[in-house]
Amino acid sequence: MCIRDRHCHTTTSDGALSPTDLLTRYKNAGYDFVAITDHDAFNLDVDVDGILHIRSVEFLNGANHSHICAYNIEKMRDLEETLPSNQGVIDFAKSNGALVSFPHPTLSYNNLMSEYDDLINLSEYDFVEIYGYEKKDDGDFIDILLSNGKKINILATDDYHNDASTPLDSGWIIVNSDTKSKDDILAEIKNGNYYSSNGNDISISKNNNIITATSSSASNFIFITNKGNTTVSNVTSAS
Repeated sequence: MCIRDRHCHTTTSDGALSPTDLLTRYKNAGYDFVAITDHDAFNLDVDVDGILHIRSVEFLNGANHSHICAYNIEKMRDLEETLPSNQGVIDFAKSNGALVSFPHPTLSYNNLMSEYDDLINLSEYDFVEIYGYEKKDDGDFIDILLSNGKKINILATDDYHNDASTPLDSGWIIVNSDTKSKDDILAEIKNGNYYSSNGNDISISKNNNIITATSSSASNFIFITNKGNTTVSNVTSAS
């Protein structure tokens, strides 16, 4: 198992800590790897012993009032280059080896999107954030996407900028990877072999049509299916 943050910022854009200081903070908090996603900027040659840095970026597509995160991207786009659509940003990122996520979708669009049509009609993105510290729950938004047939995975992050507004270590993912190599971790994330959290450690298993979830402390498990229907809600003791 590996713990990771997928959305955070440094002094390269609008964060409070340098890239080295930020990685050190995450390492000391027990993280195995981090994707620094500064706005329209790479952090090159950042290396802290004991934690893996995966080069990433948060593109600001101003004409569309949206943000798009690209993880493990090989190159930056020319900031003078015009990418007239969100699909253009996605296509650029995917052609350069990245996994693509829409962070804080309801905040990104500031209600300018016509309902949910944009994300429903876009293609080839991999994730949508369900949790970021300031933008705490986009669950209803994501439920509509899933109920309309979008096959996406969801991410929890802290979207760290500084200790006052977005505390570090307030949202993360746990990846089920046998190794801590970058290639293995990214493959497991792409395949959805992880879970998002801001609290308990959990495990989930499936046997035929039975899904079993256990938690490190007493929890309320709610299984939500098509169009927001709650099929099971069960309080359990710690496993």
